[in-house]
Amino acid sequence: MARLHEALEEDVKHGLRTDELRTFTPENINDFITRGKALMASIYGPRTDIMRAKMYSYHPDLAASIEEIYATVFASFPEESAVQGNLSRALNSVVAVACLRTEGGVVELLNGHVLGLLRARDVPGLTTEDYWLASEEGVDWVLMTVDMLLGALKSNDSD
Repeated sequence: MARLHEALEEDVKHGLRTDELRTFTPENINDFITRGKALMASIYGPRTDIMRAKMYSYHPDLAASIEEIYATVFASFPEESAVQGNLSRALNSVVAVACLRTEGGVVELLNGHVLGLLRARDVPGLTTEDYWLASEEGVDWVLMTVDMLLGALKSNDSD
């Protein structure tokens, strides 16, 4: 984040919001938890219970922790909330797929999030762009673009 922030133009930096919106409070915690669980179910679909059980087998608090991360970091605010940085369901999956693809060695997680991106097609009110990103063609484009960027970055490392 530090490098990204350093690379931003000053006018962009000054245009970013400065108030926290993703902090649990007694008034909003239930809304956050609901959004986190809904996002997890939207990503994993019929495999949600299987994924929760697998996470539980690793550590009894892991599934709840993941849902809390989804709630505070990834889940979109309600559509009626015009919030800067409020990514759509499809774009959230694009970010997850890109991160997991660059990380490597996490094939099962990557596959789950690729399927999650494909499931984003079923979210009501998608933009044309989001619907395309959630198509098989869109997913292929995301993976190929990440691979192309990663290849370019790796070739620059050897200079």
